[in-house]
Amino acid sequence: MLHLNPKLILSIAFLFSTCILASCSKSGGDPTPPKTDPPALTVSSINVNEGPFNTLVEITGTGFSTTLTDDKVFFNDKEGIVKTATATKLTATVPVGAGSGIIKVTVNGKTIVGPSFTYLLTPVTTTIAGSGTAGANDADGALASFNGPIGIVIDNDGNLYVADSKNNKIRKISTTGTVSTFAGSGTAGLVNGIGAIACFNHPDALTIDNAGNIYVADELNHVIRKITPTASVSTFAGSGAYGLTNGSLTLAAFKNPTGISIDGLGNFYVADPQNNVIRKIDNTGMVSTFAGNSISALTDGTGTAASFNLPVSVATDKNGNVFVADLLNQRIRKITPAAVVTTVAITGVRNTTFDGIDAISLDAAGNLYVSANSSLIKVNKDNVTNLVAGGLADAEGHVVDKSGNIFIADTRNNKILKISLQ
Repeated sequence: MLHLNPKLILSIAFLFSTCILASCSKSGGDPTPPKTDPPALTVSSINVNEGPFNTLVEITGTGFSTTLTDDKVFFNDKEGIVKTATATKLTATVPVGAGSGIIKVTVNGKTIVGPSFTYLLTPVTTTIAGSGTAGANDADGALASFNGPIGIVIDNDGNLYVADSKNNKIRKISTTGTVSTFAGSGTAGLVNGIGAIACFNHPDALTIDNAGNIYVADELNHVIRKITPTASVSTFAGSGAYGLTNGSLTLAAFKNPTGISIDGLGNFYVADPQNNVIRKIDNTGMVSTFAGNSISALTDGTGTAASFNLPVSVATDKNGNVFVADLLNQRIRKITPAAVVTTVAITGVRNTTFDGIDAISLDAAGNLYVSANSSLIKVNKDNVTNLVAGGLADAEGHVVDKSGNIFIADTRNNKILKISLQ
C-alpha cells in the first residue's frame, strides 16, 4: 500500500488551489479597457465669416488639441495666430493680407477644411515724408519738410513728385523715402531752365505722361509748365496773360489753372476755375474750351451749354471721360469725350454733395477718390461713397499707384501720407 507524506499532500493542494484562484481571477475579473481612438478632426462652424486683419475668429469642431502649439489655423493658406484651444473650440486672429478663401485647421499633422472667410481690406495710414512743420528741408522721410504740398504724381519707377506750392518747388520722393528738390529755385517767378535755375509761382496740380514728363499747373503764372525726366523746365502752354484765350500753345491764356490731367491719347484737360471752364490742350498743340461757359452755375449740357462754379481739379479715366471737382457746386461732374456734361449722382456716406471738394483722382479700376474738407472719400463705379480716411487738412492732391496704395498731399499738415489697404 502506497503511503504519501502528509506535508507533500498539503503542498500539492495549496498549489492547485492557487492555480484555480489565478485562473478564476483572469477569466472572471474586470477586463482591461480597450484603447479608444481620439475624436475625428472636424470643423462645424465659425462665429464670423468676414472681417479685416486681427479679427478674432472662433472655430467650433472636434479633435482639436488643448496644447496651442499643436493647432494651426490658416486663412486662405496664410497662417493665423491661435489664441485659445479646447478639444472643441479654437480662437485665432486673421493675419494681415490673408485675402478671401477657405479656413483650414491642422492638428498634429492632420488637416481639415472648414468654411470660407471673406477678408475685408482695411486702410492703414502712414507718413512717408514731412515733419509737419512748414519748411523746405531736403532729407529722409520725417526729417524733410514741405510748405503747402498740393499736386502729386508717381512715375513708372515708383518715385513721387510733389508740387510744393508755397516753396515754389517741385520735390521728389524716392522709393526709399528720400526727399530732394527736383526743380525750382524757391523764388516766385516764371523762369525756364534746368532744376534749381527754373522758377514757379505757386505750382498746383501735376500730371505725368508715359515718358515720365511732368506737367505743372503753375497757378499764379497762369501757364502750364513741362518738366522732363532730366529736370529741364519749359513753358508748355499759356502766354502768362490772365484771361480766356484759345488757340496755339503760346497764344492761349488761363486764369489761375489749378487742375490738369492727361488722357490715353495725349490730350490734356485743365481746370480753369476763375474762368469756370474746363480747357483742352489737344495732341496737336491747340487749346480750346472743352466745357463750360464762364457762368457760375450748375447746368448740365454739352460743351459750352454746361456751367460750373469754380472747377478746381480734374481726372481722366481710360475711356477718355473727364471727372471734375466742382468746388462751389459741391459736386462731381462727368464730361464724356463728346463733351457731354452730367452731374454724378451718389449714395452712401455722402448722398448728395461734397462740401469742400478740392481734389479728385482715379485708380486703375475706375474708382474715384475725392478729398472734401478733412476726409478722403472713395466713389466706386456704382457711385456708392465710402470713407477712406479722415483727419486730413485740405488734402488738395492724391494719386493711386498700380497696387492700390493712395498717396496724399496733406496740404495744411505739410505731410505726404500713404494709405495702404491691408
